[in-house]
Amino acid sequence: MRVIDYRLEGIADAEPLYRLVTTLLDPAVAPATELAALYHERWECEGTFAEFKVSLPGQRLMLRSRRADLAEQELYGFLLVHLALRQLIHAASRKAGCDPDTLSFLHTVRIVRRHLPFYAAFSPSATASDA
Repeated sequence: MRVIDYRLEGIADAEPLYRLVTTLLDPAVAPATELAALYHERWECEGTFAEFKVSLPGQRLMLRSRRADLAEQELYGFLLVHLALRQLIHAASRKAGCDPDTLSFLHTVRIVRRHLPFYAAFSPSATASDA
């Protein structure tokens, strides 16, 4: 076991000292500064899971389909919507010149839900088989 003590300089409300315990023993392969930075990035994954399970469906994620193939399809639908929202956030952050992590996923969901009725109602286009 390897123990790494570090501080987050310049971060308001940061703890005075952080301690990271790891099984990555070789400092040449896994430098302490890299591990400390990556540890904090790890929490972004946890936040993404929360976005997907709670923020996107509006409450706890519950698949409504009763068959496995339809539940899988529903899950892929949620994943595609999450990807589309994250792409919107990325585009907005580039336009604003800021880090995408500073923009709220929940706020983005609310904006899209508010505007969705204006774009969801459209007439299907005529196909060759209709003619």
